[in-house]
Amino acid sequence: MAGDVTIAIKDTKLSPTACTYHVSVIQHDRECVVGYIKYANALLSCLLFGSRGLSCANLHSVEGISLPTNFRLDPAPPPSHLESLASKGADDMWISYSYPWYSESPTKALSHWRHFVPRCKTTHPSIVEFWVRVIPDDLNITTEMLGTVVDQYPRPIENYRQGSPISATALAKGGARQLNGEQLEDEKSVVLPHQYTILSLGLEIKKPLPAAGVRWLFLRVRARKIENGRFDSEVIVSDENFELVAVSNQVNLILDKGPGSGSKRRIAASLASQKL
Repeated sequence: MAGDVTIAIKDTKLSPTACTYHVSVIQHDRECVVGYIKYANALLSCLLFGSRGLSCANLHSVEGISLPTNFRLDPAPPPSHLESLASKGADDMWISYSYPWYSESPTKALSHWRHFVPRCKTTHPSIVEFWVRVIPDDLNITTEMLGTVVDQYPRPIENYRQGSPISATALAKGGARQLNGEQLEDEKSVVLPHQYTILSLGLEIKKPLPAAGVRWLFLRVRARKIENGRFDSEVIVSDENFELVAVSNQVNLILDKGPGSGSKRRIAASLASQKL
């Protein structure tokens, strides 16, 4: 719901080596989000909204064993030319798509970001991947924004749903029409049959971004299991050199939005089963 919120922070454990804080987001006298922030060593000055579980450390001062792993995204993403994406909005393998903003939009939050989606079909519908820049283009993405970045993506379930307006294929077609100057008037009539509610979201920052921020980040989302109206996914965030920046693990409910769907009852039952 749009409107003002109050953020309440309470310390639950304080020590020289680690601190834990309880965070509540309150709107209209109701707790909307409850989570914990854990700090190790020195404090990192950031509060990442939308996170339910968050571990942070001052990565500039942490010392310990480091070993090469040769981690790579598998399958490898299509090659990209970021200069062409910035100047032309597209290259041979990627194309920009800007989500429209209007008050009733189911993807309103995504309108603050400019996504660059693959022109070709993804290797599997459980994968969503894209380059992202913040709007307007002269702003950079900073470490403090990573908590929002890992939640700003179309859910992989839309790749399975025939005729979805925000599947990977539909976004690539819409991006081509936008680059041709077409007004996508049908976007205002977009109605998604499902609502995706986050049950848990954990974020670990592997590498802080430069103080001035970066223009580009690459995200790959992989749904690991979709079953019984819920799915869990891993979100991998990389910089333009594909060096690992952050990893987020999430659990979502898939709720029917139709009349009589009993969404609130299923949320309550699911939360009770988890003993949250």
